[in-house]
Amino acid sequence: MSKPEPLVLSIDDDPCVGRVIQLKLEADGIRTIRTITAEDGLQTIREQHPDVVITDVKLPGLSGIELCRVLEPLQVARPFLVIVLTSRIDPESQIWVESSALRRFVSKPFSPRALAGIVRQHLDHSSPPDQTPCPGSQPSISGLD
Repeated sequence: MSKPEPLVLSIDDDPCVGRVIQLKLEADGIRTIRTITAEDGLQTIREQHPDVVITDVKLPGLSGIELCRVLEPLQVARPFLVIVLTSRIDPESQIWVESSALRRFVSKPFSPRALAGIVRQHLDHSSPPDQTPCPGSQPSISGLD
């Protein structure tokens, strides 16, 4: 049985940002779906099992940081990368986001090309679903600013 095509979920309440992410990733051959709330994103994660989730921090309802906390148990069962996008984040939250090999922080404004590079590098180097990824195998995001 072949491995399913990789899937990325983009969660952002700004339709322009979500569309830019989707267009860039799809131009790079990466199947991408979008939601505008963390609640809808969580349902999509449970149903479609994306390989990467890209979420804004400031969302209506559940925030991107709160979503990350809800996702932690799901990531133990099935590791996937969460990329947190924001223009402003308190230092404690940024440290928390970066404390896991399965989370990345990217500041806005961001380069769609650099973001796609992080996604592609994760997809190219991700472990099979039954193995825990090595912390050293995760992509670096330095140089995005």
